[in-house]
Amino acid sequence: MRAKTFSRAIVGFDFRRKESLPRVFLTSYNEKIRYEDLMEKHEAELSPINMFAVDPSSIKSINLPPDGCIVAFDMPTDYLNNISKGNVSNPPSFPISRLDASWRFLGYDIVDPRTQSSALNDFNILEFPENLNALNEFGLINSPDIALKGASYFDIKIPEHKPFVPCGVWLKD
Repeated sequence: MRAKTFSRAIVGFDFRRKESLPRVFLTSYNEKIRYEDLMEKHEAELSPINMFAVDPSSIKSINLPPDGCIVAFDMPTDYLNNISKGNVSNPPSFPISRLDASWRFLGYDIVDPRTQSSALNDFNILEFPENLNALNEFGLINSPDIALKGASYFDIKIPEHKPFVPCGVWLKD
């Protein structure tokens, strides 16, 4: 059977501490994994979802610490198209970015995009369905099929945060 695929678009770039890579989830605020001080200093360059709209390595005024790395996140374009013309009074503006060969795909997180909460990390869910227990070395899901099923599962399990969407995570090598 052929895997389900979905078109995706980059929604932002973030600084991460290298030691956080074994669990590299989308998160809106966490001093242990993000360089919050760098983000605050460059607030003018951030998008409405508290991430850089462009690859921060292209911004000359930013010096990434040696123990840091840059990650990018994508979301399904169907979701992004729906919110941009839906009932949202001020829909977020997402960057139009392409990733070149210097980026490596790490896997899928499952997120509530409005709160930037990771279903795989930010909630006290002690038991995942069997198909979500096979996380890779980054704590992410490898398969788009399983990521889509996981999003549906968390829509039911945590309805106050739905819709959950698969979020691709990319690392700049």
